[in-house]
Formats: sequence, structure tokens, C-alpha cells
Amino acid sequence: MGNHKRSQGPVTQRSQPAVAYETVIPNPKLKLLDQMREVMRLKHYSIRTERTYCDWVRRYVRFHE
Repeated sequence: MGNHKRSQGPVTQRSQPAVAYETVIPNPKLKLLDQMREVMRLKHYSIRTERTYCDWVRRYVRFHE
């Protein structure tokens, strides 16, 4: 039982990230929370997640005025 090193294969550089992210640009005429809701609906977030995130942002904005 010797110390054998496993070959990792050739090292290649990636020109793009491993995960492709879609760019969603919300309607700039809407208010911040409405823009958030629009993006979350386009990304198929659950309604409970949407409500929770919007509540977090609402509290953060109120705290920092």
C-alpha cells in the first residue's frame, strides 16, 4: 500500500463561469419592492420566499431610512 497520487487530468482554464446566470432587468418605473417581486416571479421563487424577502427589505429600508 504505497502512496499513490491520483491523476487529476489536464488543467484547463474556463472562459465562462461554471453556472450561467440569467440577467433579469426589472421595470425601472416600478417601486423597489415591486421590482423585487417581478424578478422573483420570473425566477419562479415560491410565494412564501417572495413575501419573506420583501419583508426583510422593507424592515432594512425602514431601519436605515
